[in-house]
Amino acid sequence: MEVILLMVQSVDGKIAKNSKHNSISWSSKEDTKHFVKLTKEIGTIIMGSNTFESYGQKVLPGRRNIIMTSHPERYEKKEGVEFFSGTATKLVQDLAEEGVDRVILAGGTSINTAFLEARLINEIYLTIEPIIFGDGMALFNKEMDNINLKLLSTSKLNQNTLLLHYKVIH
Repeated sequence: MEVILLMVQSVDGKIAKNSKHNSISWSSKEDTKHFVKLTKEIGTIIMGSNTFESYGQKVLPGRRNIIMTSHPERYEKKEGVEFFSGTATKLVQDLAEEGVDRVILAGGTSINTAFLEARLINEIYLTIEPIIFGDGMALFNKEMDNINLKLLSTSKLNQNTLLLHYKVIH
């Protein structure tokens, strides 16, 4: 099973100002287009409850939406959304047993960290937007052993926005 982290961040490495701040309000239309294309192509997207809430608990159409939360009872059941309260490893095992071979991981900070600590992330697509927040939420939220990456490609999404594609070396 391949887990692909798909994130956008500011030049100073922040994915949001706080847990309520969603990337749609500050990322480029080109990044949004890339996000939609890749998530629909892969078909399954995993995100944490804060990320889900920051988007107004909206279902992303044309994709299987899996929300990791320790409190699934807080959410209204919606078609196209599943709530999962286990570990990142258990979720990946369950999906692999179902025959899922690739998923998109779309944050936030705690979920990204849990997947990286468990060595489940295989690739990272990281959009760098030309904005500086100063304070905010980092891509990962704790210090860990060095995780090495191999740069697979770089591209410009527009005049000011970069897309980096990395392979995670485990």
